[in-house]
Amino acid sequence: MFGSKVPVPNEEVSKEERVLKDSSYFFKSMLDTMLNPILYKDRNGVYLGINESFARQVFGLPEGEIVGHTLPEVCNKFIEMFPNRSIVHGRHFTDVCREWEREDAELLKSGGFKTHEQEMILANGTKGIFLVNRSTFKDENGEILGLVTVLQDITELKMSEKALEENEERYRVVTEQTGQLVYDNDIENNKVSWAGAVKEVFGYRMEEVKKFNLKDWIEHIHLEDRSYVLEKFTQARKAGGRSRVEYRLRRKDGTYVYVEDIGTYLVNEDGVPYRVLGVVKNITERKLSQERLEKSEEKYRSFTQNFKGIAFQLDENLVPEFVHGAVEEITGYSEEEFKSTSVWWDNNVCSAFCP
Repeated sequence: MFGSKVPVPNEEVSKEERVLKDSSYFFKSMLDTMLNPILYKDRNGVYLGINESFARQVFGLPEGEIVGHTLPEVCNKFIEMFPNRSIVHGRHFTDVCREWEREDAELLKSGGFKTHEQEMILANGTKGIFLVNRSTFKDENGEILGLVTVLQDITELKMSEKALEENEERYRVVTEQTGQLVYDNDIENNKVSWAGAVKEVFGYRMEEVKKFNLKDWIEHIHLEDRSYVLEKFTQARKAGGRSRVEYRLRRKDGTYVYVEDIGTYLVNEDGVPYRVLGVVKNITERKLSQERLEKSEEKYRSFTQNFKGIAFQLDENLVPEFVHGAVEEITGYSEEEFKSTSVWWDNNVCSAFCP
């Protein structure tokens, strides 16, 4: 008991105040080190604190112009100081502020949280897109004390998404204009995604084709071609690399078209194919032209073989390009020998046509 010092009430209060002041200073320092803009208000809508990132990056106002004020008051100060930033995405900033204030009031009444995207004109005059997270905070009894708002800058992410969408749109237009149907087959998960001239080649709408898997596609291959195609697919899947196969494909209306299917098999580090990227193109006109040409050549060949004479065509130098007919019966040479033998041509043809 001797020598001990009994604390007086004033000293106790002073110590508690120092602890509280140190805690507040630590909390404020912690908020200011965070890159995400953060501010919080009490249940009456009066701002209690804001971190440096929010004040500097978003509002461009001193902290003292925000803390102790309501959102409408801060918005009015903002417009007075930055009249050129009063329009946000085609809307007046006061209208945006009223919407924020209404949403904040609803959350302070009901509790919970809300997340949405918001476009803003930042303090430096550039446009920013933020993910806005609002959440109420409570005391130990569950009573709502206030609301915390945290912004996450997603400007670069949204710009990247926009650039990706533009690239995909250009890719779609190119593939559609060239009449190509593009597919991406995830072998492991048996999923196929489609792009390009789906309707032009396949006759189905994109919404319908999105439900197709590889089995559905195979069922549309002509029954006479199916075994051959599956064999080619299996060989390519084992070996990897590139495959090319032609077959008849049944369209939605039941008609068949000839297609050329070129696929590239991607392999993992173990050399096992895990994905196929491919292009399907309608080659019906080309196949029909080829068939007509083959039939025409066959008719011509049949005619010349039964023709008791020789049909030939000479190039500009009077060299025979092709020879058909009763060549051997008349000359004693086969067709190939006859074309490469110059004596008969010199004696019989050049005598009539050569200068």
